[in-house]
Amino acid sequence: MLVGATLEETESMTDAMASFHAAFWDRADDAAIAALRVWGADAERHVARTRELLPRFPRRLGGTTSAPELAVAAELPERVAHAYASLARETPTLVHSDLHLDNVLFEPGVLPVILDWTDIARGPAVVDFARLLVEGITPDARRANQHALCVRYANALAARGVAGYGADRVRRDIAHVAMVSFAAMARWATGPDRTAFDVPRVPAIVEYVTRGVASAATEWAS
Repeated sequence: MLVGATLEETESMTDAMASFHAAFWDRADDAAIAALRVWGADAERHVARTRELLPRFPRRLGGTTSAPELAVAAELPERVAHAYASLARETPTLVHSDLHLDNVLFEPGVLPVILDWTDIARGPAVVDFARLLVEGITPDARRANQHALCVRYANALAARGVAGYGADRVRRDIAHVAMVSFAAMARWATGPDRTAFDVPRVPAIVEYVTRGVASAATEWAS
């Protein structure tokens, strides 16, 4: 997770996500997923918590974020509220919603095996795809490949019968998820429960993911 996925792994994950997203596209009332939680239903609570913890952000994570990123961080409560509202209008499907690289097994030549489906929900497909782009690969890899990956994802959905969700809409929605992810990382890193940080790997994960989500959210802020 700390070095990011390769381009081959990223493309494989993109295809795998398109497969299960397309299978339940606009079928939120299907009996197979109707009982699942709704992604973003707790948006107001997250926005309030972000506003509460935000003053601690410069002290805790100022060393890993640039001045433009800190400026966006200062506006996170308003920006993330807008992001949640925009994503709530997108077509729902089945989303994993915790699709980080520690939950994926890769093998060359075959689709990856996705683990830990305990947080599945009904929500916008881009929740999973955006997490791959802003957390699963390095910022440099994202900048170099994001356009091609958005086209690949949109085309993979279209090939499976999803209409009207092209690369431009994917790109727009990724920007919203990046803002949600930036706020989530800010809450995790600045919250009062610091027990997880006693695990040697956790501070490195926080720095890596914060760098990814902060750069993406700032570059795509409008």
